[in-house]
Amino acid sequence: MRWLRLAWRNVFRHRRRTMITFAAISAGIAYMILMDSFMGGFELYSMRSFVDQEAGHLKLHAEGYRDEENVMPLDIVISDPDAVMDAVRGEFGYDRLTARTAFRGELSDGVDQLPVVGIGIDTATDRRVFDYPKAVTRGCFLTDRLDLLVGQNLAQDMDIDTGAYVTVVARTRNESWNALDFTVTGLLGTSDMFIDMNSVVMNIETADELLQMNGAVTEIPIRLASMDAAAPAKRQFEAAARQIPKLAGLEAWTWRELGEMIFQITGTKQAGGVHPDVRRHHHRCGRHHQHNADGRDGAHPRNRHSAGARFRFQGSGRALPVGRHADRRVRQHPRRGDGRRRGTISRLPRP
Repeated sequence: MRWLRLAWRNVFRHRRRTMITFAAISAGIAYMILMDSFMGGFELYSMRSFVDQEAGHLKLHAEGYRDEENVMPLDIVISDPDAVMDAVRGEFGYDRLTARTAFRGELSDGVDQLPVVGIGIDTATDRRVFDYPKAVTRGCFLTDRLDLLVGQNLAQDMDIDTGAYVTVVARTRNESWNALDFTVTGLLGTSDMFIDMNSVVMNIETADELLQMNGAVTEIPIRLASMDAAAPAKRQFEAAARQIPKLAGLEAWTWRELGEMIFQITGTKQAGGVHPDVRRHHHRCGRHHQHNADGRDGAHPRNRHSAGARFRFQGSGRALPVGRHADRRVRQHPRRGDGRRRGTISRLPRP
């Protein structure tokens, strides 16, 4: 008690020091509360954006699809989506569901050709789960069989706009190549950077023709009453799938499972660290790493048109070409009078 009385007297004995200390502690606590609220709001915004634009609350896949999701296989599919959706409506009462086909491809405007993720959607039912019509920032939504929506950042990379004629090239379900010509009718500006930077959207009938799917789809997203209803709905589906033949061979995945790595990153940032799995993880369709249609690593979207040039980075931070460009080096000249460096590329003999 003696030390407590002494401390209490010192609080009022040095009032200026007390007020400064109190103000510093208060400012620090207020800043921590503000940043924690900001990161919490950002995480919630990311979750809602992921649900509204990409995953839905629950997604049905054929068994084994998620194990190979990074390559978007077309041989692990839902063969009869109409029968599956009828069974889901009848058994669970879910009427906000749609069929989709996701695939890897190449988008070409005759000059540049970039790897993209194609999404075939049912324009009649897709808006029950997602809100793509509201995300069209320029042009209009899909109306014709050969209409195409392009992510606005992807369109900027390729320097194309609405009305442009483009070609989508993709490997079919039978491992052959196919191509169709489209007209860009709209640009997508969603809150999901993956869609804005990498995706093209077309009618599901056109995607079926392009990929020779014969009516099969890769996924059936479902929208529920709330995000919290996803986990109970998955357990209910798994129990019913063992008894309903039309649901046999299907797996259900919640939005949290589908976006596990994204939310792990935001959660780790909120905790102030870097999760070790984040550095090793390559998220679906090149969210952290771009891929070409044949599975090889590609360049940044703005440099993907120069696919022949591959680079390695040295300690200085400069990108030097490798492979068939290995005999080209960047030679830095001494500083000129204006203080800037002049760089030239010259061909030097191989070492």
